[in-house]
Amino acid sequence: MVNILNSVFILLKPIGFIYAQLMRLRAFLFSRDILRRETIKAPVISVGNIAMGGSGKTPVVIYIAELLQKRGYRPAVVSRGYGGRATGRVNIVSDGTALLLNSEEAGDEPRFIAESVPGIAVLTGARRAAPCRYALRHLNCNIIILDDGFQHMRVRRNLDLVLFNGSALYENMSVFPGGLLREPLSALKRANCFIITGCAEEDAQKIDLFTRYLKQNWDGTPHYHSHFKPHRYIDSEGHSYSLQHIGYPVLAFCGIASPLRFRSSLEQLGVEIAAFRSFRDHKNYTEDIIRKIERQAKLCGAKALLTTEKDLVKLSGSSLSLPLYALSMKIEIDTAFDEYITSQLRRHDITVATGVSSS
Repeated sequence: MVNILNSVFILLKPIGFIYAQLMRLRAFLFSRDILRRETIKAPVISVGNIAMGGSGKTPVVIYIAELLQKRGYRPAVVSRGYGGRATGRVNIVSDGTALLLNSEEAGDEPRFIAESVPGIAVLTGARRAAPCRYALRHLNCNIIILDDGFQHMRVRRNLDLVLFNGSALYENMSVFPGGLLREPLSALKRANCFIITGCAEEDAQKIDLFTRYLKQNWDGTPHYHSHFKPHRYIDSEGHSYSLQHIGYPVLAFCGIASPLRFRSSLEQLGVEIAAFRSFRDHKNYTEDIIRKIERQAKLCGAKALLTTEKDLVKLSGSSLSLPLYALSMKIEIDTAFDEYITSQLRRHDITVATGVSSS
């Protein structure tokens, strides 16, 4: 399969070259304000990536939201709401006090973020300036976290954080459809900070080489490493269980961009995996799919179902004949990252009281 995909990339590289030039032109037009950019009257931190596939954006967004909350800010997370059915100009997933949209309406990631950080506002909208302004005017927020915002240049930002998946570095770094990049690597000059996520011991050499590559080409742009750490199990009711709780065979399944990362985490925990199923990212679980999963689980002798937190939010309310758990992961980032974020906010003279920059 990998060889076939690489062959397809090679055939499509000429189209990728054309697309790369178009993306360069688009970035140039935005940089010169020929394409209009909108200014939000509050600091904006964008969390994004340059490669297709999972890079750990959602855990980083949650981490930053919690960090800002602890520092006394009132953050709002604004997302496009990919996969959600809500198509309003402004869709309020959470107003900071109550959850207002389910995962089908909001999209799985916005709903998961809202559940993970109680007390923050989460909004979606295709033109993200509108939900940004709504959060400031109506929800008493004073700082915006733009989820998956690196290519969404219409909204100006104070900080552009670009993430790389630590387990997928150097994998076909050509522009789509000739490779896995959303835009050419030259776009990284827009970034203020790099984060390599999901760093694991088996990828240490590759991560070290890539870190040197970033230093050589974008010297002066700070970079940080992070890794995911299993935290606990939770069920659909929100009950927590220790990592030793599941001592019987499970059918594990997920619909995320990096299913192998999930499986690897379970194997490292010593979970007995009777069967493993992966679906496309943002998969919606119909009753038919759920019944098929349960039938397979019973056939292979599994005593429970195990999935990710992002998948769990889409299964809330489902009638299941087997116990369902999700593995809750915590992201740990270099300790210097916290100070970097707060120092950048101080540098822009952004106060906790107003959230307004004087620059």
